[in-house]
Amino acid sequence: MQEKIDSFIALDVETTGLDAGSHRVVEIALVRFESGVETDAWSSLVNPECNIPPEATAIHGISDRDAAGAPTFAELAPVVAGRMAGFPLLAYNAPFDFGFLQVEMARAGRAVPPLAAWLDPLPLARARLSYGRASLEIACRQFGIPLPRAHRAADDARAAGLVWLFLTGG
Repeated sequence: MQEKIDSFIALDVETTGLDAGSHRVVEIALVRFESGVETDAWSSLVNPECNIPPEATAIHGISDRDAAGAPTFAELAPVVAGRMAGFPLLAYNAPFDFGFLQVEMARAGRAVPPLAAWLDPLPLARARLSYGRASLEIACRQFGIPLPRAHRAADDARAAGLVWLFLTGG
């Protein structure tokens, strides 16, 4: 059984593509859980300072028009750093979200603040599910966790946190 960690920040990003080195964040969310209860949620659209490909918009629904008036990641970086400092950071399929977070923070001239831990519920979900795919949508459906708008950062971050709590007995 996974160590019980029930206080953390759940992170999710929506992006212009799959490669953190060449694509950009278009939405970010940080949802705080303390003692297994959601205590704070913050999200923002992000102006990626480039065009959002139609295939990315088809997934998350965020268009160039939506992101045009949003702050850049560099403008949001101090808020992001402050909101996650000192907490374990959790993301479903963590290498993807953490990779984008690290690259975007570096582009903004900042480092990811020291974190208590990096957590990923995906390996736990894979171990529990009896078939190959363990996407966040599948895990939520299988475990009875609400996911109102898949591929929107706040809903995905919240759902990832709830999946973690479900799988670890938090």
